[in-house]
Amino acid sequence: MDENTKSHDLLIVDDDEEILKLLSKWLDDAGFNVVTSTSGEDAFDKISNIQPSLIITDLFMEGMSGLELLTKVHAKNPLLPVIMLSGKANIPDAVKATHLGSVAFLTKPIDKESLLLNIRRYLRLAPNATVKQEFSKNIIYQSQIMGEQIELARTIADSNVTVLITGATAMLRLDHYIFY
Repeated sequence: MDENTKSHDLLIVDDDEEILKLLSKWLDDAGFNVVTSTSGEDAFDKISNIQPSLIITDLFMEGMSGLELLTKVHAKNPLLPVIMLSGKANIPDAVKATHLGSVAFLTKPIDKESLLLNIRRYLRLAPNATVKQEFSKNIIYQSQIMGEQIELARTIADSNVTVLITGATAMLRLDHYIFY
């Protein structure tokens, strides 16, 4: 068990209660805080209360599908990792889930070790208040858009990806300086 797992709340969404029980047991045994939901609608309602570090959702469910849940979640928080599960999916479903922002697409029956590996990999990239503070402590900004860009930079900083950030040059606020 990783010493940091208890600091992560995971939300598992599946309309199959047996799958929920199995995944909950695996993840609880691995040391995670687990919250479950049997529908996309219920899961979306729970998200603001529990603020999960990662969501694991079934693709096909009655009512709101996993893809619809993924879309709604990323409209509010585009950096929240979502792992998609399915026992009936095909390649176009996996491609669509990936294009919508799913970080992984796993097929049922689920391999426990593969699931845990994916969870740990993407939790490394999940927002963490302490890391967030340390990363941006020397950056001064007021704009919400700039805050989002800094969060995006923090998220990808630990990956092996080349990124170019462009935009308008920052303006110097002259009201803070006295000229003689």
